[in-house]
Amino acid sequence: TWLRYRRPPGGPWERDPKAKPSRDQNAAARRSLAAERKKRMGTALDDLWAVGLAHLLAASGAQVSLLAVLVMALFRRLGLGPLPAAGFTVMPLVAYLALTGAPPSMVRATGMGLVALLGLALGRRAVPYAAFHATVLAMLLWDPGTLWDLGFQFSALATYGLLRLAGALNGRAGPGWAWGLVATPVA
Repeated sequence: TWLRYRRPPGGPWERDPKAKPSRDQNAAARRSLAAERKKRMGTALDDLWAVGLAHLLAASGAQVSLLAVLVMALFRRLGLGPLPAAGFTVMPLVAYLALTGAPPSMVRATGMGLVALLGLALGRRAVPYAAFHATVLAMLLWDPGTLWDLGFQFSALATYGLLRLAGALNGRAGPGWAWGLVATPVA
């Protein structure tokens, strides 16, 4: 699919769904966006690499899950019922998604978290496959071009592999949480 960007006079590059630029224009837009992003980041990323902390910038579903569990537990501890606690948990998840720049992997992770929160709020058991499929379908319906994004492809395939492996290991000898710890790094 074509990347569609336009740059208003004196403004930053922004997505324009009506434009159909050539491949050369696409490449120029990507280079310009990358240069602007690097300029904004400054030397902060270099500093994090130097001290071995650059991995902290890699947003993942694990971070979304941890944030959701901590916020939900806080609100439940404050005496809120499941529905209000889930409602208040949505706000930090969406804020975290915006903070990360909403790459496809984070949209998928946040979407799955929101589906899981909805299930918890309604008193239902979490079904990871349902959350995964609903989120991927919603992402593709919203923007079919997402299918060709490598970040989306890697995130979806890794998550699917994790779900399959965790399902295959479930019920084996030993506690289920231990198999979950094994399944995550292997997938």
